[in-house]
Amino acid sequence: MNKELILREAREQDLDFLAKLWLELMVHHENDSTLFQVNHQEPSGIKEILLKKLENENTQIFLAENKIGILGFIVCFYQIGSEIFKLYKKGYIAETVISKPFRGQGIGRELYRKAENWLLEKKVDHIQLQVSVKNQSGIQFWTQQGFDKVTFVMNKEIK
Repeated sequence: MNKELILREAREQDLDFLAKLWLELMVHHENDSTLFQVNHQEPSGIKEILLKKLENENTQIFLAENKIGILGFIVCFYQIGSEIFKLYKKGYIAETVISKPFRGQGIGRELYRKAENWLLEKKVDHIQLQVSVKNQSGIQFWTQQGFDKVTFVMNKEIK
């Protein structure tokens, strides 16, 4: 890990910047699917979503920063399902966002390790995530972290 990189839990005062960063990701992927399109090109609604996640005891937001500022973040949570399934203690990676100029520098990997360790402390027995089928670099990244393609999420827009 870069010696100057700090990984820490997000705080409420970080939300303005995290919302802008998340909006950057949504704009980047908006041509992939209408699922990624936002109604307004401003971060206040995203900030509200992040605040709810921050207040949820089963959710954690970790961020990476250095002397420049916040470079990226990851949102993870866990939930306990039904014991009728062999794997029922699910960890989930909800969002992973690295600011474009800092991608490819190992920041996503470090954030994932931090999130995975937190989820393991919560005793999850598996971790899931979703990645856009059009995001080849994301698919490659998550495969390198040990994830396998298990299901396809399919979507049909109703007009």
